Amino acid sequence: MLRGKNLYVLPLGSSLRMAAGEPLLFVRQASGLTRAISSYTVIFFGLGLNFLPFQYFLMGNISFIFPGVNLVAIYFFGGLFVLLEVVSMALLYVAMPRSGAIYLPMSRSISPMLGMMEAWRSIIQNPTQRGVTAFLGASQFSAFVILTGTFTGSAGLISLGKAFSSNAWNLVAVGLLIQIIGLIVTWLGPGIMGKWVAIFGIGAVIGIILVSASYVGALGNLQTRWDSTFGRGAYNEIVSTANSNGFSPPAPSFSATLAAALTPISTTFPYTVMPLVGEVEKPRRNIPLSMVGSGLGVLFFNTVATWGYTASYGNFANMYNFVSTNANLTSKLTIMQGKIFPIDLSSMAAAVSGSPALSGLAAFSPQWSNFNDLIVNNAFCSRPLFALAMDRMGPSVFATVSPRWHSPVAGNIFWFGASLPTLFLSAVDTTGTVGGILNGTVFAFALARSFQHWSEVALPITRPEIAQQGFNIKIGGIDLMSILGGIATVVFLYLIGTNPAQSANSSLYVLVMYGIGVFFFIYYSAKNAKQGIRVNQIFSTLPPE
Repeated sequence: MLRGKNLYVLPLGSSLRMAAGEPLLFVRQASGLTRAISSYTVIFFGLGLNFLPFQYFLMGNISFIFPGVNLVAIYFFGGLFVLLEVVSMALLYVAMPRSGAIYLPMSRSISPMLGMMEAWRSIIQNPTQRGVTAFLGASQFSAFVILTGTFTGSAGLISLGKAFSSNAWNLVAVGLLIQIIGLIVTWLGPGIMGKWVAIFGIGAVIGIILVSASYVGALGNLQTRWDSTFGRGAYNEIVSTANSNGFSPPAPSFSATLAAALTPISTTFPYTVMPLVGEVEKPRRNIPLSMVGSGLGVLFFNTVATWGYTASYGNFANMYNFVSTNANLTSKLTIMQGKIFPIDLSSMAAAVSGSPALSGLAAFSPQWSNFNDLIVNNAFCSRPLFALAMDRMGPSVFATVSPRWHSPVAGNIFWFGASLPTLFLSAVDTTGTVGGILNGTVFAFALARSFQHWSEVALPITRPEIAQQGFNIKIGGIDLMSILGGIATVVFLYLIGTNPAQSANSSLYVLVMYGIGVFFFIYYSAKNAKQGIRVNQIFSTLPPE
């Protein structure tokens, strides 16, 4: 239906027949989004976004958070489970390739209210987590400068890095610059976004390869590599300081391994083309390529990197953590005085690479994904906002799409603004803000993934007319999507139920996000009802696109 110069789309099953003078109650403006993400760039939306600063941080520190954990096991078996997940996700989004992330299948197959709860979780969590990630990215960049100076013997670089990182507002300034770049790129639309993600995705893959190569090169040679970087006797200084001050190695623990299992699963996300599937060319081919192809790649790279880390460092990593996190012990060091650096997977690799150039590249490796996160993080905020607005369940301004760039204008601006509070808070409350947001992120990601899998179970049953638009694969008469979604649902319910207790701050963070979704569901349902539009009229159709 044309109204002026805009195309409007009627819900499925609607009719243009109406009584004389009766207004047409429910039409939607065409989205304005375009399928511009190509086959050449689509795989990097997952593969190039799984080596973020906080992921490198967690991979380097889970062994200290959960003493006795088998790091390789949780990333290998966790990666296998994630691979099962992305197969079911690919089946789902091929059936309904529309931009909007989990909100769309959840609201159509399970419950409009749960769909909106998940939408607002995604809308709020992604930019707030992005603010923290921008701060951590700037911090890790300063560590990269310090480590490069250490490895090359450049006192100037060491001084520059320390001077820069000594003032948290310097880190905020760099983080702000990164966010501005992200706003510009996402404003230019899916075609430019795809090219950006491919370029930095290639860098991210090269980065994790260099990190792994550094660990492999240090196998059986750790002391020599460490001393060549920090000075003769530096390795033994850490060992003797740890042992003389009560260090004892953690015993292998199956319970710690189970407790830690949620972390690599909930923070591994090769499915991140999800909010943009309505903008992907040839979705039946490219959605599985992006999700499943990335899942295989991330499983391989994470397993190799964590194996290299544990095999090369052994118990020395625990000793270094024991010493480096105790100010009284670091003050007693002589050879390592002034050379202590924070632990993450990239910096530990850079410390033993044996080559100044390789060390610099390894230390820089988290930044590649950091720049990709700008793009996908925005999409997980701006596209659900867009979908809500198109469904008349959110502010209509968020349905505005640039006619030139085909990107949601107001959604992009909202994402940028919503990332700033946690970026600034990170400078004044590092422990509370960064820790609370990261802990809340792990738990909320698990809840969101559980919601995702509920919709996979339900869609072939409650909305078979939608599910049949996809691959429609059955085993014993039961849809494969439902089978895989059911398995994933049970696993996530177990992981959530056995997860260690959240801190008060991170629990409040999760509750507020979902509470906002409930509030807006009530508000917009009542608002639409006054206009004669019932909730079931909205969610009985497949649009917003």
